[in-house]
Amino acid sequence: MSLEVQTDEVEYALAPLLALAVVIVLGVVSKWVFAPNVRKRKDYGLLVSVATVPEKSEAERARARLNAHGLRATIGPVHQKAYVDRNGHATVTPPGHAILVWPDDADVARELLRS
Repeated sequence: MSLEVQTDEVEYALAPLLALAVVIVLGVVSKWVFAPNVRKRKDYGLLVSVATVPEKSEAERARARLNAHGLRATIGPVHQKAYVDRNGHATVTPPGHAILVWPDDADVARELLRS
């Protein structure tokens, strides 16, 4: 009889510890699953962004201007991002359109778009 009583007491003592362990494991897993991927960056493959504009029509004009000067250019999406700066202010970057060119043409393209 006393052996059964001790077994029940041990089970009752281990139940909260087991529940705590499950909560910790679920917390770690959810932190890993739902955490933002800080290594993720705007990846356009081999192309580089030389300008970002908010309107599609403006992006089309910039691309046409670069194409007219013999530079191959395309347009890619810029997604909206939200972050908090060091001062605790929330900042949201608006979505837009990136003008993309080959890395060898980036300096010339930036100069053409500035003028």
